[in-house]
Amino acid sequence: MEATVLNGSYYIPLTLINPFNRKVFPYNEESVLALIDTGFDGFIVINRQVYKELEFENIKAQEITIRGICCEIEALKLPVRILLPDLNLSFDGEAIYYEKNKEIIVGTEFLSYLKTEINGCKELVSIDHC
Repeated sequence: MEATVLNGSYYIPLTLINPFNRKVFPYNEESVLALIDTGFDGFIVINRQVYKELEFENIKAQEITIRGICCEIEALKLPVRILLPDLNLSFDGEAIYYEKNKEIIVGTEFLSYLKTEINGCKELVSIDHC
């Protein structure tokens, strides 16, 4: 499978599931695009739309503080399942949610389950099973 390139950034199509109530995002489409961020060492960061549609507000989440270069952010850590329909794969991990985040972002913890090749010269990303 190949990633999508938008404005010089790479995006991977995926589907998210709340493992407790089996809610799916997006529920009306096969997948949503998530930004690939090799500088983020976590699994996935979700935005408010995903948080609401998967009904995570009904789950007792772990409260965490993220310390970055610029500041500290109060966030929630939640269990999530990610599906890659194009590869017929699924992975369980922890999603991070904080109010001001606008995008869905996957990091190196998620990418460690996949064979990912980035060719910046040709603006191509190839993603496959390990």
